[in-house]
Parts: sequence; structure tokens; C-alpha cells
Amino acid sequence: MLENPPLAHALYRAVEVGQSIPPKLYAVVAEVLAMIFRAQQRVRRQGAA
Repeated sequence: MLENPPLAHALYRAVEVGQSIPPKLYAVVAEVLAMIFRAQQRVRRQGAA
């Protein structure tokens, strides 16, 4: 599980559901997405083993 309260607060203040992420938050959101994709890959590899 990942907790990032500053990111959560920034997104809550800046973005409504369905809106684009503000450019100033791209890098940190990309880091979160990368962590998710890596976790998914680990799960898939473990399932294939």
C-alpha cells in the first residue's frame, strides 16, 4: 500500500472526477502509476510460476 497524503490533498483540491491531472503533478502521479504497474507485473509473474 502506498500513502502519499500531500499528493492526495493536491489532487483533491485541483481536480474533479473526469478532469485532467494538472501538469505540475505529472511527475509524482507517474511515479505512483509506475509503482502500480510494477506491482501488477510481480503478481502476474508469481501467478505464472
